[in-house]
Formats: sequence, C-alpha cells, structure tokens
Amino acid sequence: MKDCICKGTGFVYDMNTMRDVACPMCYTSKYHNSRPTVSEIVFDSAAEAERYLALKDMAKCGEITDLVLQPAYEVLPSFSCQGKHHHSITYRPDFGYTESSTGKRVVEDVKGFATDVFKIKAKMFRYRYPDIELRVIEA
Repeated sequence: MKDCICKGTGFVYDMNTMRDVACPMCYTSKYHNSRPTVSEIVFDSAAEAERYLALKDMAKCGEITDLVLQPAYEVLPSFSCQGKHHHSITYRPDFGYTESSTGKRVVEDVKGFATDVFKIKAKMFRYRYPDIELRVIEA
C-alpha cells in the first residue's frame, strides 16, 4: 500500500462523481475475487466480464439492442410509517437489453451464488416488473 495512489487511505477522489471512491489499486472485494477490466469498465468478477463480451458480440450481430450496464429499478418506493422515513430499495442487475427477435426487455445478473438479499430483491423485481424477464447467469 505504500506505493499506492491512495497513500494507504483506501480511497481516492473521483473527479467524475466528485466523491471519494474505493482505491482501484488496493480494493479487495468482499468475496476476494479479481476485478477484471474490459474496455475501461471494471467488473466485479471474471464471469461478469465474460458475459459482457458475449452480450457485446450479440449486439454486434443484431440479436440484442439497447445494452445497458447496471440499470436501476426501484423495487420498493420510499415511504413513511409511524413517523419514520424509509428509503427506497433499488435493484441493479448487471445488464439490461432488448431481444431483437421478440422485442422483450431482459435483465441479467451474473451470480457465483445467490445471497439472501439477492433472492429477496429478485422476488420484489419480478413482482414489480412482470414484463421484464430476469435471467440469473450462474458463474
């Protein structure tokens, strides 16, 4: 960490977002997997990076359109109850796109294993957005 750009703090200032972010040189994920970079995009896993490349090829071939990385979906809006404010809950799958053959909107999440939080958010997503297909890609 001595030679790291963060000088041992674990954070660097990002000029794009105007906030401190985890240092890319010393960051370790909570599952201790590597964080590969493809086309200057840092992915959470090698499997996610590989899926991105496959989806890019599918987009080039015209099989899919409107490829988006980490689209945000509100699965529970913010609300107040008994004088307490509760923030909204957002689900961010890894990818979103439209299938050219059917026009159907699809979101994908690449998972090594499904956490309890993911299972709950996936269930909420499927309830709130029944017209969007959620596909879980097992790594």
